[in-house]
Amino acid sequence: MKIFCLILTLTFIIPLSNAQTKSQQTYKKIIEDASGNRIDYLTYYDLISTGNWIAVETKNKEGIVIHVKLRKSTQEEKEELIISTTSGEKSDLIGEKAPKFRLRDLNGQLISSANTKGKVVVMNFWFVWCKPCVLEMPEMNGVYQQYKNNSDVIFVAITFNKKELVKKFLTKHELEYSVIADAKEVFNTFNPYNSAPINLVIGKDGYYKDYIVGGIHGHGLAKTIQNALSGGD
Repeated sequence: MKIFCLILTLTFIIPLSNAQTKSQQTYKKIIEDASGNRIDYLTYYDLISTGNWIAVETKNKEGIVIHVKLRKSTQEEKEELIISTTSGEKSDLIGEKAPKFRLRDLNGQLISSANTKGKVVVMNFWFVWCKPCVLEMPEMNGVYQQYKNNSDVIFVAITFNKKELVKKFLTKHELEYSVIADAKEVFNTFNPYNSAPINLVIGKDGYYKDYIVGGIHGHGLAKTIQNALSGGD
């Protein structure tokens, strides 16, 4: 599971730890479809997110990707992708104290460790060209629907992508809860694995109750939230 998730997450941006500082440079790459026609980034994203295409990179001497060309995915690659998006791994961070945070969503609403104290916080870390992240969004929305009327549960989706790109992305892919864009610092702070998607639950006491690296199972996440609400581990 880890291998293919990392291919998907790193294919276009090199490592996540460097992606944020090089994001503007990323968009200036030459990107071509399988026929050699130049395409823009959003077209690239739409194609790569289907799972039918793989990005073949060319790097310069500094190791920076300067050219990307699409090719058809093999059946084996498609099958590996399906596996990677339907399973997640628990982190050994569960039970540890979560870092403090202070964020504003796309609507300007403040979400912080201070104003969510005593509440259960569900954080979803993602980015726009991460196919596993996109595939799990409907399921994450479904879990959110179970708790949207509960003021003691806060959902937030966090990405390092720029606000303008995120807004364009959300015109095609809906996230029903608060979205934080351009959150480079908190993305790095909460993501020592340099991977995505990551979903975590912070309990009322400020400690991690769940931390899933990779795709989620909605029932399991909902169960963790319920346990956190009742004060359990």
